Amino acid sequence: MLHHRGRSRRVAPGQIAAGEVRLTDWIPCRVVWEQNGPLIDWCYLGGARFSEPFFQQTIGRVMRRPFSAAFQRREPLEAWNDKGSPDPAGLIFHMSRCGSTLISQMLKAIAGVTVFSEAPPVDAVVRAPELGINVGGDQHADWLRRIVRALGSGGATGQRAYLLKVDCWHALDLPLFLRAFPSVPWIFVYRDPIEVLASHAFEPGEWTNPGYLSAERFGFDAAAIPPAALAEYRTHLLAGILRGVLDCGTELEGHLVNYSHPPEWGWTTLTRLFGLEPSAPEITAMQSVAAHDAKRPASAFVPDVEKKRASATQAIRALCETHLYPLYRKLEVQRR
Repeated sequence: MLHHRGRSRRVAPGQIAAGEVRLTDWIPCRVVWEQNGPLIDWCYLGGARFSEPFFQQTIGRVMRRPFSAAFQRREPLEAWNDKGSPDPAGLIFHMSRCGSTLISQMLKAIAGVTVFSEAPPVDAVVRAPELGINVGGDQHADWLRRIVRALGSGGATGQRAYLLKVDCWHALDLPLFLRAFPSVPWIFVYRDPIEVLASHAFEPGEWTNPGYLSAERFGFDAAAIPPAALAEYRTHLLAGILRGVLDCGTELEGHLVNYSHPPEWGWTTLTRLFGLEPSAPEITAMQSVAAHDAKRPASAFVPDVEKKRASATQAIRALCETHLYPLYRKLEVQRR
């Protein structure tokens, strides 16, 4: 369906106004729920590239265009035909505040490569059971496969590969992603827990606020933690993420990436893992990206390990030692 100012009319799949716009000019921007299941809202890209650090930043820019703001397409997710649509070249899971955005931005420097970073339509499908949607394992994996392939089909003209960087809490859903994409290579990026907790203490991520996500999914009782004990609450969130990776039941060797990896790992080992072959100019472009702040590309990158460690309070250090370092050390053993 094509929607305009509350009215709608039916169009052929991928078409609008006699087929002048290709399906590749449209991308899922939202998933909404009806009794019969998920519906996709598509927005018109008009050739826009996902150059911003996060998916929603690009969608926000696109939706400021009059045509994209006025017109939308909507269809049931299960009605969208994903046959022939490629799977992503790779999946990027992460612990939060650990360099995954830099990895995404470096990969975008390769011509024809798109990275969809923390796309809300994917999150909506993944968290369907948490939203009260009754969906079985096979159907859930099918929904996930369809929404990801829909993203990949709607990328920029000339796209040769696409990757998906998921939200950090999707590490809890690794089995679901591996069920949907058993042959797709993936990595989990993580960092010394003291540095991650210190980062959230200075500039809290919205997802670390009590009530934003279900604490039960992370394996703890939110009611048992005093409202003012935010560091403890965040510690249990991070512990749940690390446990989710350790418990995924998959051999982890080759999938684990510590923040301490040197930047050149991004244009050597990582690109080989994801089947990408950057040219010499593209490697130079990746190196330029690595020299800048991933979330604020206009600023130069400034190493912050020592600053973060110095800012960590004794309470944060104690929480890490009790709850996070045992898990972190297990990941390090697997990585090495």
